[in-house]
Formats: sequence, C-alpha cells, structure tokens
Amino acid sequence: MCNYDKFIKMFLYLHKEKVSIVKVIRNLLTYSAVVCLALLLTACGSKGDPELNAFKETMNTFFEDVADIDAQLNALDPESEDAINQMLDLLDELDAKCQALAEISVPEEFSNVSAYTESVRFNISHAVEKYHEAFSNDAYNENIKDVADEYYARANARIHDMILLLHGEIPIGEDVTYTTEEESE
Repeated sequence: MCNYDKFIKMFLYLHKEKVSIVKVIRNLLTYSAVVCLALLLTACGSKGDPELNAFKETMNTFFEDVADIDAQLNALDPESEDAINQMLDLLDELDAKCQALAEISVPEEFSNVSAYTESVRFNISHAVEKYHEAFSNDAYNENIKDVADEYYARANARIHDMILLLHGEIPIGEDVTYTTEEESE
C-alpha cells in the first residue's frame, strides 16, 4: 500500500503549506490488489472458454499493472523536487489503465461488471484531472483536491462492488440497484 503521508510531507517541504492529500487512493489500490488475488484464486470459467479466459487474463494484467503503479508511488522520494510531477505522471498511467479496463470485452456471465468498469474509468479520469488542477502551477488548491478525493472515493466504492460481483455476492448501498431474472421478465 502506498504511503501517501510522505506526499503530504513532500508538499509541505516543497511549498511550506499545510496540506492533506489523497486519503482515498489507498483504498483504490487495496481493492485492486484484492480483486487481482480473487481472480487468481477463483476460476472465471472453464479452461476451454476463450472469452472467459481472455477476460480473466485482462483483469489479471490490469491488477498487476495497478500493483506496479502502487510500488512506484511507494518508491517516490517525497523530498525530490520532481516528486509531485512523478506522482501525477503515475496517476496518469493509472488513469490510462482504467480507461483500458472500461474497454475490455466482458463475458455474458459477468455482464454486470461492465457498468462498474465504466464507473471506475469515469471517476478515476475525473479524479486525476482534478489532482492535476489542484497542483497546477506550483500552487495547491484544497477545494479542488477535495473534489478529486470524492471522485476517488466513488471509484473505490465501484471497485469494492466489482469484488463482490466477481465473488457472486450482491453489493449493497444507496446507489446500488439490481433486478433478479424474475423481475426482468
């Protein structure tokens, strides 16, 4: 798990301001690792179904890439002059991975996951955009950072819901609706 507290110190060191940064990113990467592990430990389908195998491979690759980005974020030196730019570049890379996730072919057995991958893509994209805006021109804007945090919180919630769906469980919450096969007929 990335230690985002060092980014707070980094920003304080570089800009001599009190800053609270990216509380929610930690959850995103944790949930991603859990989904990756879950997919590795469970069979997404029979060995003979190429669509299910491709889905499993794509999901595994996505979560491996996210874990790699997390490791790189952990390795950043918070006292480096370029640390914020490096952090934003890594978040851009995470955004690209989430964009690709939303474009994958999802087998019929997991059709409910498509809406979640799109939601993750949307929220990560907006969060990264807002983080860039919050740290633009060597300035820091707490209000914009708070908006970015909210987008990350939504992405985390969707990733958690995806974990539940991939385990055959039904997510619960105010913004989660579902219908049974009997209700849809």
